[in-house]
Amino acid sequence: MNEHNIKEINYNPYEVRLSALVNIIWKHKILFIKFIGLSFIVGLIFALSTPLEYKTRTTMLVLNENYSALSGLLEQFGGIAGMGLNLKEEDALTPSIYPEIARSTPFLLLLMQQEYYFAKPDTVVSLYTYLHKLKPNSLITILLKYSIGLPIQIKEWLKKKPTWAKTTNSLGILHTSSDEEKVMQELKKRILINYNNKTNILTLDIEMPDASVSALLSDTIVKLLTSFICDYRTQKVQHDLEFISSQHEEARRNFEIAQKNLALFRDENKDISSAAIKSLGKIKSNEAINPLLNLLKSHDETNKLLAIEVLSNKNNDEIIEALSWVASTDNNFNVKIKAIESLSNIGSKKSIDTLIKLTADKEIREFAIKGLSKQKIQNIFFIAQGLENKNNTIKTAIIEALCRMKNNAASEIIYTCLDDEDPDIKIIAIQALDKIGNRTQEKKIAQLALNDPDERVRFVANEFLKINN
Repeated sequence: MNEHNIKEINYNPYEVRLSALVNIIWKHKILFIKFIGLSFIVGLIFALSTPLEYKTRTTMLVLNENYSALSGLLEQFGGIAGMGLNLKEEDALTPSIYPEIARSTPFLLLLMQQEYYFAKPDTVVSLYTYLHKLKPNSLITILLKYSIGLPIQIKEWLKKKPTWAKTTNSLGILHTSSDEEKVMQELKKRILINYNNKTNILTLDIEMPDASVSALLSDTIVKLLTSFICDYRTQKVQHDLEFISSQHEEARRNFEIAQKNLALFRDENKDISSAAIKSLGKIKSNEAINPLLNLLKSHDETNKLLAIEVLSNKNNDEIIEALSWVASTDNNFNVKIKAIESLSNIGSKKSIDTLIKLTADKEIREFAIKGLSKQKIQNIFFIAQGLENKNNTIKTAIIEALCRMKNNAASEIIYTCLDDEDPDIKIIAIQALDKIGNRTQEKKIAQLALNDPDERVRFVANEFLKINN
């Protein structure tokens, strides 16, 4: 009873016995051998008849710079000029659309016109001709083409063949033939471009039956894509340049109009301004000084010169400092000279000290010396204090100013320079005395001619004695 139950539990009606399967195979072994042999022969024929495909991979790092330093500079200068430029817009041609460019119809049509040497059939033809007529096909493809696809093939044979050249209608729409469409579709399968937004790496994969053509085609695509991008960016920069030029021209016109209006306004108010400045100069109150000092910063040369002339009649430390600043820093040379003349006319100790300092400026040195030489005799000792300066340029200027004054007091001050430690100052002093024609210090000069340690001083002193004896 128990054994019978166990046998019923272990029994499975769907169980396949291995021995039974082996028996079936052995029984139909001839059929199995024929089937395996036939499959091997078909697979071998398919493998041998299928043309080899060669793959080329090109990897590029794409630099995406939407906003250049040049654009920033153009914005800054454009803002200064009042043109209001804004060149910060995003570039429409980003690397993410490079794959779409390579798959576009104009790009593929241009690519199809490129000619290469193909080892099979040993000729140089365009890529379109090769893919359309000369490309080797597998046995399966040929069988399908002339069996299931035979009606379509007959239809194409009967259809009038279009010319290779692509055409455009009056609206600029591009027309392509059915053969071109087929070749473009095949190129899209053979050309794969992927762009990684995170790494900015562009990968180009090419598959072609010819190894060298695969590599050359990859290089051509890179060059055409680069040329397309460069042309686009060049056109964009050219467009920006034309826009900036137009804005610059408009700003220039506006500036010229503003200049004309300003000149007209100044001409109409010139007499009024001059009268007002002269009136301020006659007012003795210090309240009239500030408006005159503000005019020293004016861009109107006429008003500035008139204000400087009026200020020369006032003795004020603030005025002297302002005139010193104008004489040192103003861009207009005439204004500088006028400021020096005003300082000379003031004739105070502070104005004379200012003129002494200005003699160190090579550009206005001569005018500062002239201003010092015109001082009254009572101011000569203020001038003499400049000889205490350690700057030989200033010392030389003071001696020259005293020489031009041509009076006994000036000569006496120059005599003191004969004891200066610097031989150059001694020489300048001797030459100044010679110009004045004063010979009261010939004894001192004779001592210098004999005993001075500097050969140049002895020579100049001897020449002085020869001329005056």
